[in-house]
Amino acid sequence: MLSVIVPVYQAQAYLAECLDSVRAQTYDVLQIVVVDDGSTDGSAAIIAEHAAADPRILVHRQQNAGLGAARNAGIARATGDYLTFLDADDTLPRRAYELLVGSLERTGSDFALGAVQRVTAGVRRTPAWIAEAHEKDRSAIRIDDFPRAVIDVIACNRVFRRSFWETAGLRFPVGVAYEDHVPMMAAYLRAQAFDVLADTTYYWRIREDQTSIGQQKHQIANLRDRLQAKRDAWSLLLQEATPAVRAAWQVRVLDMDLPLFYEQLPGADEAYFAELRRGVAEQLAAAGEAVLAEVRAERRVKALLAAAGRRSELEALLSRELTDGPIGRTRIEGTAVVADFAGIEGLTTADRTLPQRQTRLRTTLRRCWWAAPGELRLDLAAYVPYLDHDRFAVSAAWVGRDGQRVPVTIRTYADPEITRDAQPTCHDYDGCAVRVELPVAELLTAAPPGSGELGEWHLELRVQVGPVVRTDVVRFRVGEGSAGVLHGSVADAGVRLELDHERERGLVLRATRSAGVLVGAQVQRGRLCIDAVGATAPLTRVVALGRERVPAPVEPHRGVLRGRFELDRLRAATPDGRWPLRAVAGEDRTLLAWSPRHDADDLLPVEGSTTGLLLQRTRSGTVLLTEGNRIVEVRSTDLAPARLHLQVRVCGEESLRPHLVLEPDLRQQGETVPLEPDRGGRTWELPGGPATLASQGRWGLAAYAPDGTPLELRIAPALLGELPVLVRAGGVRTRVVRGRGQVLALDREPEQPVGVHGRPDPSR
Repeated sequence: MLSVIVPVYQAQAYLAECLDSVRAQTYDVLQIVVVDDGSTDGSAAIIAEHAAADPRILVHRQQNAGLGAARNAGIARATGDYLTFLDADDTLPRRAYELLVGSLERTGSDFALGAVQRVTAGVRRTPAWIAEAHEKDRSAIRIDDFPRAVIDVIACNRVFRRSFWETAGLRFPVGVAYEDHVPMMAAYLRAQAFDVLADTTYYWRIREDQTSIGQQKHQIANLRDRLQAKRDAWSLLLQEATPAVRAAWQVRVLDMDLPLFYEQLPGADEAYFAELRRGVAEQLAAAGEAVLAEVRAERRVKALLAAAGRRSELEALLSRELTDGPIGRTRIEGTAVVADFAGIEGLTTADRTLPQRQTRLRTTLRRCWWAAPGELRLDLAAYVPYLDHDRFAVSAAWVGRDGQRVPVTIRTYADPEITRDAQPTCHDYDGCAVRVELPVAELLTAAPPGSGELGEWHLELRVQVGPVVRTDVVRFRVGEGSAGVLHGSVADAGVRLELDHERERGLVLRATRSAGVLVGAQVQRGRLCIDAVGATAPLTRVVALGRERVPAPVEPHRGVLRGRFELDRLRAATPDGRWPLRAVAGEDRTLLAWSPRHDADDLLPVEGSTTGLLLQRTRSGTVLLTEGNRIVEVRSTDLAPARLHLQVRVCGEESLRPHLVLEPDLRQQGETVPLEPDRGGRTWELPGGPATLASQGRWGLAAYAPDGTPLELRIAPALLGELPVLVRAGGVRTRVVRGRGQVLALDREPEQPVGVHGRPDPSR
């Protein structure tokens, strides 16, 4: 059993969502210990409602004593074999505890921690420091194997063995903020082994009402608690840690912790600055040259200025960052990148040199589409941060599991959106757009007939700017277009091509052979006819998978092989209306592959169906049969400052006449705006175009049936490959993008003038 400790104080606005997320966990052997720490809002009623509905919830109430005391009280009442923590304003992915407990069951480690996403106004993102700590799975390691793990000292993204918690003497300090730093550090130091997961296991909310502890950094008491937590952790490190772990912690403090408080200086009084100055001076006195060399250059300089009491220069540097970025102008000395920090006297070259991790190659997948079956096209941005790229060279290769490299055809072109996306910066990345063109057949080597894996490759890029050379995988991708979906494709002979994006290897391409390939489908006299061909051997049957497997032997029919399913039998075997289709050819039993001739589509209505039967291409290029669908698919878009036209089709119920509307984002004001259809209902128009919308911001496209029932909305692959679409007019940028869950959205935002190399360009 896993005991989940949930401390609650004045969390009425978030608590129900928090408790829903823990109660919905796929790992359900839970004891949920809810500690009401003296709440005076409506939290108690929410707790009571959930406790009445779920016997796994144990409630403890106490007078307000703070987060540390509430967690300790919960631990005292917990009886599970495992122990974890969940703050009342946060939530969990459904498989969070399944992943964490499963890891401990496999490895026998003392605790396991997963990655975290910050949630701001409903939008999730992974902080860079979390991505670094959780770049890949690490099983049964010790802290000396990976000292940089200490950058993650969050208490709530990990599961502990209860026995380890007790034998390690772990306990939260009471009456202070940042109570998790010391016990989490002690856990790292005292564990015989722990697991680091690349998967996200925690959603950490940024409160809109600015009431969380982490949002009080402008208060001197908050600063004092943070500095004291660093002192206490350092005392522990001096007693129990190796030099490598101490150094990793010092880099964390100077690079991550203290900069959060520099930002509070504008408007802070002298007492606040004096407290900060003392704390920074302590950290610098303990850090050696090797530690300082790993701190980002601008944060190193800020620490030096703060410790020396040079407040005005520090605040001026903070102000310049808003327009020139954190570094400002740079130059190359040898193979090092050195910042100017103009106007700041007394800095050595070492003070101004950027660590190599700060100039790590920045590679982002921006668009991804299949120009034809098996013909992959990628648009990327690739640049070395904080350097101008008027002279640079780039190359790329697909790297196989065996290390074999296959160079690919690339070309570079200019796109000012790359520099804009990197704002604020005074560097020019306009020419760093890269197009990769790949006929996948060049990757496929001769493979024996039959099914199975044919190969797996990840994309690696090399960029050279003068003597500076950086190599990396594609670590980032834009989520508002085709790069956020990564459709697969199908090559000849049933070869399925799947794209994936991994934390460690970046963009990955997998090739898998299927035993059969879909040709088409239709309903005749109560039977579903699936037409297919064998990929490498004669097809013998097609099988619909579900609660029960329904086989259909195939027979020749007009040059293909046809399998016939009784629809009533299909529905009885799997009532939920979802059947993956399997092809069987001799000993090969694999999921049926999508057809290359349908590669531009991922939805095929079944001819003759009156119940919404559809064939859907899955992400891995296989075939899923579904029934009872009513899907509105956007096929194309025509965007101009005064025009927005959408071409759509309705799948699953051809007679349906949907209503399409633009709905304002929750973060903005505005009323729903209806779109107007043509007579056939295939083309929809926003009268007057985007300029008529009442406010700027994001407007999401939604579809409804005539009775008001929401309909599923999808984007056709051909349109998805074009997104985002951008127009500029009247100082406003309008974009058509992919919203959450493949929903189309319209973004309108004011233009921001961009100055690069001192050449202002207000027209951008």
